[in-house]
Amino acid sequence: MSKKTSYLHFDGMTWPNPSDPNEVEYRMIHGGEITKGDLLVAASFMSAFRQLVRLDARTRQKRVMQIRAAEEL
Repeated sequence: MSKKTSYLHFDGMTWPNPSDPNEVEYRMIHGGEITKGDLLVAASFMSAFRQLVRLDARTRQKRVMQIRAAEEL
């Protein structure tokens, strides 16, 4: 099994991994040590959210399906 990372790569795109093994969200909520890498991951999630919201419904659903499929690899 391959090691999970904070990002998923498919179709020439990079998206934040919803199952980020670094648990950035937990550390940010509960006051754990936050690194610059954590901030980069958090910023990429915000950017991905903004991108998904701007897509039309059909394309958004396709992206979500691609993210889920890539996450399972």
